[in-house]
Amino acid sequence: EDGDHSFFIYDNTNLLSWNTSLNTLVSLELKVPAKDKNISFVFKDSEGLLWINYWDFGLRCYNTKTQKYKDYKNDPKDSTTIGSKNINQIIEDKNGILWIGTRDKGLNSFSKKTNKFEHYSYIENSGTLQPKDSLDDKMIHCMVLDEDGILWIGTNVGGLNRFDTKTKKFKSYHNFKEGIHGVLDLVKDSNNQLWLATYLDGLFLFDKETETFINYSEEEGLLFNSITKIAKDNAGNIWATSERGLSKFNTKTKLFANYTRANGLPTNKLYQITK
Repeated sequence: EDGDHSFFIYDNTNLLSWNTSLNTLVSLELKVPAKDKNISFVFKDSEGLLWINYWDFGLRCYNTKTQKYKDYKNDPKDSTTIGSKNINQIIEDKNGILWIGTRDKGLNSFSKKTNKFEHYSYIENSGTLQPKDSLDDKMIHCMVLDEDGILWIGTNVGGLNRFDTKTKKFKSYHNFKEGIHGVLDLVKDSNNQLWLATYLDGLFLFDKETETFINYSEEEGLLFNSITKIAKDNAGNIWATSERGLSKFNTKTKLFANYTRANGLPTNKLYQITK
């Protein structure tokens, strides 16, 4: 939503602006070739600019007020260009720097002041490798930025990563044996802790101060250990989606409540949840 009471809605090929005060729905004409018109991600920054990733096309910055745009594509001969055509997430920090999680080239950042990208080291993990001061896999699924300027990153074949945006240092908590592996989503809570959704091992609580993990899985009542997304509600409960339905974890009682088609859901296969 922006200051003009507009929401931006998209599917694979269309980006729409819905003005809630006027109740108007307008399709944004972005002049992308039909073969490249496959929207995979949209992010609105603090200036109201839309950053749009078209699958295998690159990144487009679109100004909704002027209706002008600029495309950013990878140039293998120029290290200050974006590293990948495919992006899974973008986060903006308090200095206006964009942190870009790519599908195949690890972490990038972009400065709107210099109009340049920066790339950070990563390894191509087989699932058992432990990196030394680099991201533990090339594919980023999720990112969370905390108040201390620490970027927490979940990767596909790696696990949880800590990246200090000031010192540019990485630390990986990847541990295949303990299940800290295949982190698909991250949520931070009011207690300075992180919740991790993993592909195979359920829900994890990570204490950033002690650097310890607690696992909550099917053994504790979770519907399915393969979680697709998580969200936190106002009461501090953690909601987790999966292909078996919806689970609510009460962080006070440490108990799960589960919801499926038997409880009225239209389907058990759930892939997104947001608040």
